[in-house]
Amino acid sequence: MSNKAGHPRFYEILDTMSELHSKKNHDYAAGGIQGALGNFERVSQITKLYPGFDWSSPFGVAMHYMLKQLDAAFILYSQKRESITGETIPERLKDIATYTVIGMILIEEEKVKAAGDTTLPAGAHPDQPRWHGHKCTKCGNRWREELFSDGRCRNCPKCRGGSTICTLDAFRDTV
Repeated sequence: MSNKAGHPRFYEILDTMSELHSKKNHDYAAGGIQGALGNFERVSQITKLYPGFDWSSPFGVAMHYMLKQLDAAFILYSQKRESITGETIPERLKDIATYTVIGMILIEEEKVKAAGDTTLPAGAHPDQPRWHGHKCTKCGNRWREELFSDGRCRNCPKCRGGSTICTLDAFRDTV
């Protein structure tokens, strides 16, 4: 029986976390060669190379996550070994590719916001407009929405009926 105060499950969870930390540290810190915090030192040095970069922006966060995966892949490859956590170099490269695509999306959204384009909702790509405006022929209500995959439009959200006129003019009037 333990003489530790507190909930026993708390200490079980800490033991599990300790084991995970040890395994991940072996991967990220090059097996201890560069010290227990080697990964933080390396990524810190990389970020210092770009003093004007906003690492707190959504794009900066995505790039930081990508750097973490890139650093791990570099360490595993340079040490000619497999990860003891089971995260292989190809899996790390898939993570890097995923963060790259996320970064591309974030840059696109930043451009839309910077241009002051309020006609596109967050997530809509400016070169692929799927959003358009409606005008209800029954009540005159105007709104904007995304097309269904088959090109259909919804009924008026105000009167729940009527046919709609789908035009860019109606779309502009909703902004």
